[in-house]
Amino acid sequence: MQRNVFFIGFVLTLTCLLSACGGSNSRPNEQTAQSVSDTARAPIEIMYFYGKQRCVTCRSIEQVVVELTQNELREEIASGQVHFRAIDWTQETTLAERYEMAWSSLIIDCNGEITNLTEKAFTYARQQPDKLKEEILKLCNGFKRY
Repeated sequence: MQRNVFFIGFVLTLTCLLSACGGSNSRPNEQTAQSVSDTARAPIEIMYFYGKQRCVTCRSIEQVVVELTQNELREEIASGQVHFRAIDWTQETTLAERYEMAWSSLIIDCNGEITNLTEKAFTYARQQPDKLKEEILKLCNGFKRY
């Protein structure tokens, strides 16, 4: 009996989380939303995939990465070493398929070496945004602070 209650609770929680990430129709930061075809490839690509509906944590992930690109990675962005894109995976289906995305995700592509930071992004974005920034900077090694 306890197993069934636990299983049902788990399924309901998982369902709520997955549907929440598709829940809000708010638009991403207009500065970061670009068509993939409009952008030349940088050595380091930071890609935040989102869907039509976005939960609070989904929006927080994008906000943390935008802050990182405007502050700690400002020079690298300006020089073309790093590029950030917020991508609606429902519109950019080819890119979503390439990275096997089907919901909100944070991907770092360092010269073809792909790292999925989605789990850490959802863990840290709201409560420990500096920890998420640190994780991204570690992947993009060679920058001033790391």
